Amino acid sequence: MADAGRSTFPADLSANGRGHWAGISTDGILELHRSGHEIACHTFSHKRALELDAAAMAAEVETNRRYFCALDPSIKLENFAYPYGQGSVSRKALLGSLFRSSRAILPGVNHGTVDLQFLRASPLIDRYIDRAGIERAFDEAAATGGWLIFYGHDVVEKPSPYGCTPRMLRDALEAARGAKCRSSAWPKRCGAPGRSRSHSRKIRNRSSGTVANLE
Repeated sequence: MADAGRSTFPADLSANGRGHWAGISTDGILELHRSGHEIACHTFSHKRALELDAAAMAAEVETNRRYFCALDPSIKLENFAYPYGQGSVSRKALLGSLFRSSRAILPGVNHGTVDLQFLRASPLIDRYIDRAGIERAFDEAAATGGWLIFYGHDVVEKPSPYGCTPRMLRDALEAARGAKCRSSAWPKRCGAPGRSRSHSRKIRNRSSGTVANLE
């Protein structure tokens, strides 16, 4: 990941021992933060947004915020990733008041007028995409001047069903450089959380941007 630019890592405290991976330690989170990567928010217990009413969602987010603030007060959770990628129309207004964006897993490039509380993201996962698919995604981002987000989990030689190999990550970075994309976790022109009642913004980048979201 040393040459991956600035990436975003949505984090919660329930990953250790769950499913196909061991999760990340608190020391690992601090190392990522101090290396310039963004730590983003999940629900604290990794519950789906669809399972939570507004009060429960707010409590999950606040618990996550307090935990990371206790680790390092300079960690600011400004963006959200829906656990399991499953968004909730009924929770978008609340999330829009708390975060700059919320990322789901509907594939595609974010361009034109986009819903900031349901951002598209494409899988950087071995079983879902190959080098040609990665290059097509960057071609679309370059053609539309849009914002391309990739998401994944582990990056190892033998990944989980939701991860990729280091070779695939390198393929994505090489494709980004070939397309002359600007790496950015957040287009600055899109504003801050709660700035307006609208959850949509116009994306007009002179060059396409890419961010890898690893959760």
